[in-house]
Amino acid sequence: MPTSQAGPGDHTERAFLWSVPEGMRDLGILSGGTTSLGQEINAQGQVVGYGDTADGSTHAFLWTP
Repeated sequence: MPTSQAGPGDHTERAFLWSVPEGMRDLGILSGGTTSLGQEINAQGQVVGYGDTADGSTHAFLWTP
């Protein structure tokens, strides 16, 4: 279940989680943002990373399944 980033045709980066049963699952973006990047995953399946917001600032996130 690695986490990484992928960009659709507009070349934005999005954090995702991949598993055999579910395939690629987009972890979303922060409010008003366009980019998210997953950095680490723990044994509970939580992903930490960062993304931008509407004003261009960068913030950390914790995604929990």
